[in-house]
Amino acid sequence: MKLYLDLGTKMGYALNDDGRIETGTVNFYNKPGDGKGARYLRFENWLKTMSATREVKYEIVLSHKGVYAAHCYGAFEGILQAWCERGERAYEGVPVGTIKLRATGKGNASKEMMIEAARAAGYNPVDDNEADAIAIMLHFGGE
Repeated sequence: MKLYLDLGTKMGYALNDDGRIETGTVNFYNKPGDGKGARYLRFENWLKTMSATREVKYEIVLSHKGVYAAHCYGAFEGILQAWCERGERAYEGVPVGTIKLRATGKGNASKEMMIEAARAAGYNPVDDNEADAIAIMLHFGGE
């Protein structure tokens, strides 16, 4: 199984399990009363459901609009990388601009353009997070 991720608190994912495709989003927002690290524990638990994964590709973000977003992203990325290392899974980050360029022909494509590109490929993403994960799968999956 191969897993493709748009890392974040609202995470887009795409799975390819020998041709059986599943896409969607997972919400890791904290609930009232949660500690600050609860979202990361939920992410770790979600990854446990992906134990059959052999390979992971994810959107690597090299610039963030704010410090908090950067910290959250870094935590998700660190958890993902450690999980991959522990399970001897291959993993690779793909830069945002590279994904957008391959999916739409524009390295600075808008969220709407990414959604339209996924729709043109036959998918119906609920948002740009899912569309980004689909783009990684379609253009960097190696299938």
